[in-house]
Amino acid sequence: MIHFELSSAARRRDPSSFDQYVANSHHALQRIADNPPGYYSTLDKGLWDIVVDTFARIAPPSKIVVLGIGGSALGARTLADALCPERRDKLVVLDNVDPHTITHAVSDEELPTTLFLAISKSGSTAETASQLLYFRQRMLKAGIDDWAQRVVAITDPENGALRQLAEREGMLTLPVPSDVGGRFSVLTPVGLAPA
Repeated sequence: MIHFELSSAARRRDPSSFDQYVANSHHALQRIADNPPGYYSTLDKGLWDIVVDTFARIAPPSKIVVLGIGGSALGARTLADALCPERRDKLVVLDNVDPHTITHAVSDEELPTTLFLAISKSGSTAETASQLLYFRQRMLKAGIDDWAQRVVAITDPENGALRQLAEREGMLTLPVPSDVGGRFSVLTPVGLAPA
């Protein structure tokens, strides 16, 4: 919008309009600088260190499976592709509940060494919950009783069904900051953990 307003004023060759648009743009940017949205400071919150510390407690997985939709899936895939393209075959992003896709995402042989990242900011995303329940059932059926040790829940730091499940079952967790909207969460554990 700022670019359109500036170029529009320039086309009219009206210096007073141009000066006013520059002043308005400066004022808008100053408001953002004085009270930045949550996503502006995600890397300043020490989130990278939290992700690194969490993964240091986990045996290196043969595969990582992202359970999530929308920004949880798109951001994770984009950041992983950008930062670690050589590991693309080790990351599976399940961004839907298609039975064929989910069933074939992890083989029975890979299941014991696969890490699942259940991502839901609200903690109540139906697709993420159904994906998690499917893999939980598969692990239990395969005799993997410590299934919760193979799942990292990335969710609200305090609330939601996923947070409650993680605490009850002893899963490792990573926070999605409350002041960061889902579509801006790629620089939080949502995108950093899979990468």
